[in-house]
Amino acid sequence: RSSDLEPALNPELTSFAVSLIVRTLREAVRMCDPQTVLDIGCGNGGYAESLYGLYTSYIGIEPSEIPTWRRLRKRPRENVILVHTDPLKALPVTKGSIDLIMLLASYDHIPNRQEITTQLWGALKPSGFILVTMSNYAFWPKRLLNFILRRQVLRHEHVHFCVHNPTSLAAEILSGGREGELYWSEADNIYVPNSQFRLFYKNRTLLACANWLLRSVIHGLLGLRDCGSTMTVVIRKSTA
Repeated sequence: RSSDLEPALNPELTSFAVSLIVRTLREAVRMCDPQTVLDIGCGNGGYAESLYGLYTSYIGIEPSEIPTWRRLRKRPRENVILVHTDPLKALPVTKGSIDLIMLLASYDHIPNRQEITTQLWGALKPSGFILVTMSNYAFWPKRLLNFILRRQVLRHEHVHFCVHNPTSLAAEILSGGREGELYWSEADNIYVPNSQFRLFYKNRTLLACANWLLRSVIHGLLGLRDCGSTMTVVIRKSTA
């Protein structure tokens, strides 16, 4: 049943977080100023609409079947192509043809990341970009638990093959002799953790106030950075 597949997240928190993530993504994509965007693990292709106006053409590749409840209700725009692929085969991309490659909540679901990253790196034009959005292991509750218990915790979440903070993610993508740099990152937007206390998270106003308060204390008063639950990291390929 489709209802069995729906995420067990607070819907108000999900909506609040997505709005912040989309705003961050639009800022990042605007900086990259791409003509051609390749979205790996694009899901239903919804980000093509969220980022509309920031690219000339958008190609979305998705290896999984999309549940009925997640499918788009209208056809994509003419400059958007959505492709369903076999995850065991090489990606259908041409070498040196893409300005911006995005992995939005998909990078940590890839078991063979080095193999896929090699293909994606080859598909990038010189000075092209890889943009990754995923959970941030430096999220403040995890930092707090690590500090209290004096060991790393919560490292292997369900169906996630890796955990990272912005620095370690950039290091992994640039490993294997790939020439590039960490161009930009943002991990200071969402400070409110997912919770089943629906009464507290019952509307966007409460969520916004709680998020502002936590961010002010952790980011402002304590001076800690990259403590949000989600991070967006942009890697730029060198011109060589």
